[in-house]
Amino acid sequence: MAAIYERGDARLSLKLNTGADPETGKAMLKTVGMPVVGSATADNITAVAAALAPLLAYPTVETQVAVTDTLGDDGI
Repeated sequence: MAAIYERGDARLSLKLNTGADPETGKAMLKTVGMPVVGSATADNITAVAAALAPLLAYPTVETQVAVTDTLGDDGI
């Protein structure tokens, strides 16, 4: 029996600074997410995030990528 590793889907999340809370003064953040092909490289995802940033109404303060991987066996 051999293990099989499959790269799954990925999700890109951009955290945007939507301004300061008028009562506390703390930054208010909004997260915008979008699916990304699981085979995308870190360089590809960085390029997408950099290209999107100027198009958004608020500045991007953080970029995150979550990938769902699958481990299984070959059934032998």
